Amino acid sequence: MALNEVNFDNWHIGDIQTSSKGARNGAISDMRGGVAKPIVLQLTPLSEPLCTPFGITSFGQEETTRKSLELRCTPALEEFMRSLDDWTKAYLAEHADRLFKGKPCEYRECLQQKGEYPSQVRCKLNLIGTKACRFWNQSRERLSEVPEDVRAPCELVPICQVKNLWVMHKEVGLTLECTDLMCIMPEQRCPFQEVAPFN
Repeated sequence: MALNEVNFDNWHIGDIQTSSKGARNGAISDMRGGVAKPIVLQLTPLSEPLCTPFGITSFGQEETTRKSLELRCTPALEEFMRSLDDWTKAYLAEHADRLFKGKPCEYRECLQQKGEYPSQVRCKLNLIGTKACRFWNQSRERLSEVPEDVRAPCELVPICQVKNLWVMHKEVGLTLECTDLMCIMPEQRCPFQEVAPFN
């Protein structure tokens, strides 16, 4: 789904559940037609790819197969993420009793702004398993391996699922999980050329 097709009126956050590992979250779905469907968004058109300043990283020093990817926003993506944050804050205020049993919580916005740096949004992705992110090249061909480095000058077109609302202590936020990532690599030209022998 393109960002301009989103209708927040159909979105629903389910009751907070606790997993076997102790993680607490509420599933987010699109209830259009009365049927819960996953919300999958292409964050930018092919004509306006994004970039990442840090690449695919782990939290702290921990090496795991679940990674983070911070993306610099285009003006259109920044506007959408503001709308998403505004919707989430309004929804949480309206449904606080159901979701948090009246306990106070602090919403961590998806849109991140630090000083004069461009705005960013953080996504999560899995590198292995049945829910591993799929990587593609600009010819729409599936890559057999995870690219070694997706930082600039590589450009990215991500597809993300707005998966759930996570709850950790008094903080809550949205999980944007990258399911597919198109990696547009800069064209590399061979530097060698035919030259006359030196006499």
